[in-house]
Amino acid sequence: MSLSPGAESLLALLATSGEKLTMKAISARMPEVADKTSALEELMHHGLIWNAGKGRYAILKTLGMERGSVRVRADGSAVVFAGEEPLRIQIPPGNTLGALDGDTVLVRLTEPDLRRGGYRGRVVHVLRRFRTHMAGI
Repeated sequence: MSLSPGAESLLALLATSGEKLTMKAISARMPEVADKTSALEELMHHGLIWNAGKGRYAILKTLGMERGSVRVRADGSAVVFAGEEPLRIQIPPGNTLGALDGDTVLVRLTEPDLRRGGYRGRVVHVLRRFRTHMAGI
């Protein structure tokens, strides 16, 4: 994925600071970037940062979130594989937010899964649908 120079600068700022920053704080630390709003929207569209509430933004790791691909099971639960070295996140039925097999999602980690290894979590946003058309009766 290719990011604009402003988006790359903003992502680097959020990654190095490890903080939840408001737009005012971002503007104070990055006066050289002209269009901060579009850079922020670009990063959110790609699922690299997320709204932390109260007008603050942060990278996913700071918020205890991961971005990954969903594998849905027949019982309604799912598994999300996230990160470079696949992190296995178990999603209980009812916490999939309508995600379908192969979708790219953002997941909030809720607790470690000691029995299976990995984590448990819940889907908070579907970034991209794997299938855009479905046939049915």
